[in-house]
Amino acid sequence: MKKYVGILLALSILFITSCTDEGKGSSSGESSAAALESTSSSSTETDSQASENINASSNKEQKSSQEISKDEICKYPLADIPWWKAGLSPVKLRGFAKLEQAEGRYEPGKFILYDDVKKLSYHTESFFSAVEHDPEDTSLLLDNAQEADDIGKRILNDFFVEIVALDDTKYYIEFYEDGIFIKEALPKVDFKNSTYLHVKPDAYKKIISNIESFLEQAKKENASYKYMPHIQWLSMMRESRITDVSFFAPNVEEEKHITNYSLVYDAVNPVVKGFKVTELRSLPNAYSMKISFNNGLIFRCYESDSQLLIYANDIDTALLYELKTPNNSGLSTFQAFFEDKIGIAT
Repeated sequence: MKKYVGILLALSILFITSCTDEGKGSSSGESSAAALESTSSSSTETDSQASENINASSNKEQKSSQEISKDEICKYPLADIPWWKAGLSPVKLRGFAKLEQAEGRYEPGKFILYDDVKKLSYHTESFFSAVEHDPEDTSLLLDNAQEADDIGKRILNDFFVEIVALDDTKYYIEFYEDGIFIKEALPKVDFKNSTYLHVKPDAYKKIISNIESFLEQAKKENASYKYMPHIQWLSMMRESRITDVSFFAPNVEEEKHITNYSLVYDAVNPVVKGFKVTELRSLPNAYSMKISFNNGLIFRCYESDSQLLIYANDIDTALLYELKTPNNSGLSTFQAFFEDKIGIAT
C-alpha cells in the first residue's frame, strides 16, 4: 500500500512540475438557481497519437486508465492533448490532501449527480468506470470518447453531473443520445472550455445504466446514506471561489469568520427530503451562515427546527428544505459545526 501511495504521489508531483500550464479555462461552480454560466467553445483539435498514449487499453492484460503515467500524458505537448482527456485523467483527478489537513492522506476527486428540478445533489462514485470496485475511474470516457459536432438530443434532461478534481478544477457534464456535453472550469474562474463527445455505444450504454441504477436505488425508502440527497447549491460551491464565510449562532452576538474554507464544503450540507420555494428571508432561532464568492454571489443559509433555508443575492425567491435527520451527534448540522469546528458553546 505504501508503495502504491508513493508512486501516485510521485506521478502527481511530476505531472505538475513537468507539464506546461493547461489552456486557460474558467467556471462558475457556485451558480445558484439562476442557472450555470454560459460557455464558450474550446478548440476541438485532436491528436490520434496523443489519444493512444493517454488512453489505457481495454485489454485487461495492459494498463488500465488509472495507471497512466506522467510520461504518457506529457510525451506530446499538452496543447496537443484534448483538455478534457488530460483533465479526466487519474493524475489530474486524484492526489493528496493538503499537508495542513492530514499529511500524506490520499484524497480522490468528487463526483456529484444533480437533480436540477428537485434542486438536490447526490455525492456519488464515478458513473464512468469500467473497472470494478474503482469509484474514481473514468476509463469509459478516456478509452471510448472523441470530439464530435452532433451527438443527438439531450436525454436525462433533469440531471447533470459535476466532477471536481483535487485542485478544484470542475467538469460539468450533460447527457445526450450518443454522448456527452462537457465543459471545464479552472480554479477560481468561470466555465470556458467546452465540447461535445461521442462515446462508443457499448461504453455509453454502461454509463447511462450506471446512472439509472443509482437513481432507482435513491428512490427506495430504506436507501443507504450514499443514495441520500443533499442541497444542490451547497454542493455546487467551490473552495477556490469562496472569499468569506461567516457563522452566526442565535445566542452569540459576535459573528465568527472561517478562514479554512475546506471545512465548509461538505460539513454544512445535510441530508434533506425536498424543498419548496418561499419568500422567507430567515428562520427564527436559527444557526446561520453567509458565504461570499469572488464573482459577487452571496449565499445566506439558516437552519432551525429541522428546516434549512437558503437564498442567493441574484434571485428573488429562496428554497426551504426539510431536513432528513440530525447528524450522529444529535445536533443540527450548523449547530454541530459551531461547537465542533468553531468551538463555540451555545
